[in-house]
Amino acid sequence: VEILASIVILSLILISIVTVFNQSARTNKASETIIDATFVVQQEMETIYKLSQESVDINDLTEYVYQMKDGTWDIYHKSASGPYFLEIKLDDSESPMVRIVVSAYESTDIHKTKKQAQMETLIKWGKDDESSS
Repeated sequence: VEILASIVILSLILISIVTVFNQSARTNKASETIIDATFVVQQEMETIYKLSQESVDINDLTEYVYQMKDGTWDIYHKSASGPYFLEIKLDDSESPMVRIVVSAYESTDIHKTKKQAQMETLIKWGKDDESSS
């Protein structure tokens, strides 16, 4: 009877430990996905910032595919390296300031149902006037 009771107690403890490890593994995977997607979005945001400083028209670049206009937003898609595709939204209604939103979705999520990461910023498009009178 004592052996049976100790086996039951040990089994309960082991089941609890396995459950904690399983939950920890799922949390780690979700965190890894979020961190990876955020890194991809941050890199894209830095690329767009560089383009803005060089006064490059995003429509002239083949990697940005124009999708549609939604109110004041111009929406583009770009395939990112790895498991994500990016949606880039530009609002230049307050020119020369441009509001930019970059969102990452899993490359298999063609209906954009689960956003993995998103960043938003407001930047001045074009070079600053350096001439002084």
